[in-house]
Amino acid sequence: MRSLNVTFAQISPKNGDKSYNIDMMQKIAKEAKVRNTEFVVSPELSLTGYVCRDFFYQLAEPMDGPSVRTLRRVAEQNDLTIIFGMPVQGAVKGTLYNSAIMITLPTWQRSKDF
Repeated sequence: MRSLNVTFAQISPKNGDKSYNIDMMQKIAKEAKVRNTEFVVSPELSLTGYVCRDFFYQLAEPMDGPSVRTLRRVAEQNDLTIIFGMPVQGAVKGTLYNSAIMITLPTWQRSKDF
């Protein structure tokens, strides 16, 4: 049986500051790579912070938005699966979803043998 290394990133994101929170997740990913971690799991709404109230509408992004694209590059650079929380814009204007996003590389692209 193969073991799996997971980093649970119990972080305190800054409310409304996606750039800061992405930078923090990027630092954790780099450290996780050094520790041979395969999964990094961040808390609910780690992209935006939890107490943003009405600002969630402004902070929400589509599933293919800039934050997901940035964290996809982080996952690729560090050969990790990254799971994080963010508000996602729904198809209907004004609809938001408190979502857990999992970014992983296709099996053929991984350097590790899963």
